[in-house]
Amino acid sequence: HYLRIIKNSAEALMLLINDILDFSKIEAGKIDLDQSPFELCSTISNTLRPIASQAGQKNLELVYNIAPGTPRFLIGDGGSVRQILTNLAGNAIKFSDHGEIAINVWSELQEENRVKLYFSVSDHGIGIAPESIERIFETFEQADSSTAKKFGGTGLGLAISKRLVELMGGEIWVESVINEGSVFHFTALFNMDEQPVSSQPGPLAGVQILVIDDQEHNRAVLSLFLSEMGMLPYTAATPEEAVICLKQEDFSRSEFLLTLLDLPEMGWSDVVSQLSQASPVPLKIIFMTNAGTRVEDQMNRDNQDAVLIKPIDRMDLEKIITSVVNGDTQKITNSCQIQAEHISQRVLDILVTDDLSVNRELAEAILSRFGHRVTVACSGQEALDACAAKKFDLVFMDVQMPGMDGLQSTRVLRISEQQSRTRTPVIALTAYTASEDRQKCIAAGMDGYLCKPFKIDEMLATLQHFCGTSAGDAGSINFLSPAEKTEEKVHALVFDREGLVARLGGREALVGKFVNLFLETMELQLEGLEKNIASFDSSEVRIHAHTIKGSAANIGAQRIFELARILEESALGGNLCEAASLLHLLKEEHSAFISGATADTAS
Repeated sequence: HYLRIIKNSAEALMLLINDILDFSKIEAGKIDLDQSPFELCSTISNTLRPIASQAGQKNLELVYNIAPGTPRFLIGDGGSVRQILTNLAGNAIKFSDHGEIAINVWSELQEENRVKLYFSVSDHGIGIAPESIERIFETFEQADSSTAKKFGGTGLGLAISKRLVELMGGEIWVESVINEGSVFHFTALFNMDEQPVSSQPGPLAGVQILVIDDQEHNRAVLSLFLSEMGMLPYTAATPEEAVICLKQEDFSRSEFLLTLLDLPEMGWSDVVSQLSQASPVPLKIIFMTNAGTRVEDQMNRDNQDAVLIKPIDRMDLEKIITSVVNGDTQKITNSCQIQAEHISQRVLDILVTDDLSVNRELAEAILSRFGHRVTVACSGQEALDACAAKKFDLVFMDVQMPGMDGLQSTRVLRISEQQSRTRTPVIALTAYTASEDRQKCIAAGMDGYLCKPFKIDEMLATLQHFCGTSAGDAGSINFLSPAEKTEEKVHALVFDREGLVARLGGREALVGKFVNLFLETMELQLEGLEKNIASFDSSEVRIHAHTIKGSAANIGAQRIFELARILEESALGGNLCEAASLLHLLKEEHSAFISGATADTAS
């Protein structure tokens, strides 16, 4: 009991500190909007999952709907969208004790591949008095003093949301009626990210499915999702309506009938028995339940094939339905709670890198509890040495460490992996989650991040997603998805011949000459590096690294350029132990360039 009080108090304090830090950055003009690709559906579902358990504890339905025709692939600051929706949906949950929290999104096309998105977050909560509506978007303001006393909060969430919306070229407003609820609206401008659309029918095209849910909004959203997959959805609000549908429609052409079922107040066994008797074919049942329920109890029920935890993500829905259609015998779910058990069945080799012993020991304790083999490192250089000696399934990497930090060591790791054509997932451990911090992680080649203090479910969700230990994507980890990783769009090349030819104005005959000049320069600079690293002359090491960096950039030796850049940073910080390790990698890349460029010019 007391531990729970301490935990809740600590989390409330973290929210307060984060709000103050965010607002301070905005006020100081330190917030730069990210302009990276993101996918709208996953952004919204990943926003709602961490707060879904709060809604479930209050028996609130948490749903979202994206209008047909709304672009899914966008370029902009998806992190700011998440932050705004988290503030608005979190407030809706806080101030409601019944009904549903609904997020709706629709779009309006602008000129030149631009789109304006409209978001609304509605609730059936306490509402806001007309005289308080303008004030709630100001700093440290709430509707009235009793609100702060009863519900807590900083009075900064809406002020931060307003500033972020304005930075994205939009506006925010609210409609509210006392004791009936509120609807918060905001708009934002984005560029559309063109994605290839397959003209081939999906694997679920033409599959019939019966949706039974007593919430009209849920039925509408599920029908939309299922139709987008090419399925043929039928809906019913009650078991009685479902029985009528089963008798009136022709389901006999299938071997079985998929059924999505969410009827929380009904007796499970009686409903399933009633439906089975009315159906002309066997039923395959996917049970839907709110976050916060004991998923183990749902999974242990007979006559069902899967469990879906709300809010339902379209990708989760498609994956689980596909698994059921394909006849997977093991019951499946999108719940991290159950997936933790699946994860523990596969032993992983995990590297935890952090300069603070308390963080290393905490992570090791969590991971060891689930049977994983854990190696710890207290610096970026130790992490690189460990990765050179052993193949890990996943690396947790602290971002800020003395000497070689997590960003530098990840860059070096990615370069060394290009030779072996392997890639180990690297997850940042960080207390900073602003868009500019996230961009640094992306640019370094990291795959996701865990916010400190990290939690068990977040760590397990990371293992689930990146190590492929169970079905479905988890929502509590902050993913840096392939669509977001701008550095992944252009892999570092041994030799970018096309780029060099372009810089030479198309004169391919000159390529060999400039490659030879570069190789002569490299020989001299590598000799200088080796000599000055041995004599601990960091100033000369930095000069040699800078020279290599400039030459490599001009010639198109992208991997050498990246290593030289990191080496220059290390020398600037006086860290020549790291420089020695980097020199070894630089020599390997030099040999790779000689082989690649020689073969290229010979052809």
